Amino acid sequence: MLRVKSRKVRRGISNIVITVILIILGVALGLALYFLSSGMLRTLGTATGSATLASDGSIVLTVSAVGGKVTVNGIVLDSPSGVVYAVGTTPGYTSPQSTACSLAGVYIAGTQGSNTAPWVLQNGESASFTFKPSTAGGCSQVTGIIVFYNTGKAIQVSVG
Repeated sequence: MLRVKSRKVRRGISNIVITVILIILGVALGLALYFLSSGMLRTLGTATGSATLASDGSIVLTVSAVGGKVTVNGIVLDSPSGVVYAVGTTPGYTSPQSTACSLAGVYIAGTQGSNTAPWVLQNGESASFTFKPSTAGGCSQVTGIIVFYNTGKAIQVSVG
């Protein structure tokens, strides 16, 4: 009689453990589906970029969204002597009083966009930012560009 009770107790504990595990798995699956459907995981995109110095002294920066949505919050044009130009939210960087180079145009997925940050790129989209010199040789001193995106992330792009 004692052995039968012991088996029933062990079987009851096993059933409770299995039930708890199934509840935890169900909650985890429900949360994953919620985040997928609400778009939270799509905000995990990363940005890639390239920049070229054109013959007229302007810089064309191309930023692409990879793996999800990318919100470009700010851009800094940097040189060995300091910041040449900053636009948008650029933590720790400010644009000088007289800018030698400034943002002249933005195209997102081939459509003209606003010159005011933030700029939103969906997965696979690219944006082109054109910076024109306001003084002779203004943009030619830029050696690197910092792109701040998705509130807290940044990439550094060399001008070449």
